Amino acid sequence: MSDQKPCLHAFRLDGSQARSVAWEEILLWSPDRGPVWVHLDRTSAESQAWLRNGADLDPHVAEGLLASTTRPRVESIGGGLFITLRGVNLNSGADPSDMISIRLWVEPHRLITLQREPLRSVAAVAERLERGEGFASVGAVLVAIINGITERMGPVVDRVDEMLDELEDRAVDPSSVVNHADLVALRQEAIMLHRHIKPQAQALIDLHAAKFDAIDAKQRRAIKEAISRVTRFVEDLDADKGRAAVIQDELANQLAQGINQRIYAVTIIAAIFLPLTFIAGLLGANVGGIPWATNPYGFVYLCIILGLIGFGAFAVVRWCKWL
Repeated sequence: MSDQKPCLHAFRLDGSQARSVAWEEILLWSPDRGPVWVHLDRTSAESQAWLRNGADLDPHVAEGLLASTTRPRVESIGGGLFITLRGVNLNSGADPSDMISIRLWVEPHRLITLQREPLRSVAAVAERLERGEGFASVGAVLVAIINGITERMGPVVDRVDEMLDELEDRAVDPSSVVNHADLVALRQEAIMLHRHIKPQAQALIDLHAAKFDAIDAKQRRAIKEAISRVTRFVEDLDADKGRAAVIQDELANQLAQGINQRIYAVTIIAAIFLPLTFIAGLLGANVGGIPWATNPYGFVYLCIILGLIGFGAFAVVRWCKWL
C-alpha cells in the first residue's frame, strides 16, 4: 500500500448495478448522490487528511478510525455507527491468530472502511461488486463484510480443534510422542484467537441492538446469525484452551511417572545391594579375626554367601510385590 493510492475500493451502491467510482468523485460526494462504500488505506497520508478535514466527520470518529490500536466494539455517534472488527490473517506467511483490524463508519448513505493489511473478506465483497452483484444499501455491504469475516474464522478454529484431537490421541498412545513445542504453539494460538474473537461477539451483539435505520430486519437476522457463529467459536476456543491444558497436564504426569519409575527402580536395586555392600565393607576392615583370612577358598565362600544373600533380598522384594 502506498500514499499514491488512498482509496483501495469505492462503489456507488445502486442496487443490482453497483458502479465503481474514482477518488475524485468521492471527494465531491454528498448524500443526495446516493449511497457509497469507500474502502481506504489507513497508512495513506491523503486518506488520513481527508478523514480529518474533508469527510465531514466528527473528530472523535476520525481519530477512532485512524487509531493505531483498538479492540472490537460498536459505538453510536451522532447519526452513525463507529465499528471496529477483526478478521483472521490469511495473508501468505502470516499467522492467522495475528488478526487484522478493520474500522468502519456507517451512515445511512455512506460506509467508510479502513484497513492496514489486506483482508480477504473485504476483497471478496469488492470482487462481487465488480462482477455486478450489486448491494442496494450500506447495510447490505456491512452485513456482507461481517459474514465474510465470520466465515473465514470457521476453518481456523476448526483447524485448532483437529490438531488438538490429534494431540489428544497421541498423548494417550504409548507408542506415540507428543512434541511439547507443538502443544505450546497450539495453545498460544487458541489463546490469541480467543482474546480477539470474544470481544467481537459482544461488538456484534451491540450492533444488533443498535437503533440504526440503515440496517433492515433481514440484515439484522443475518447479524444475529453471525453472533451465533462467533459465540460458538468463542465456546470452542474456551474448550480448546482447557483441552490443551489437560494434554499438557497429562504429558507432565507421564514425565513425572517415568521419573518416579526410574527412581523406584534405582531404590530397589540399592536396597538389594545394601546388605551386600555392608558385608563386603565389614570384611574389608583391616583388623584381626576376619573369617577365612588365611583360607585359600575364603573368597569363593564369600562370593557364594553374598550371592545367596542377594538372591534372598531379590526374593523378598518380589514377595512384597515391590517389583
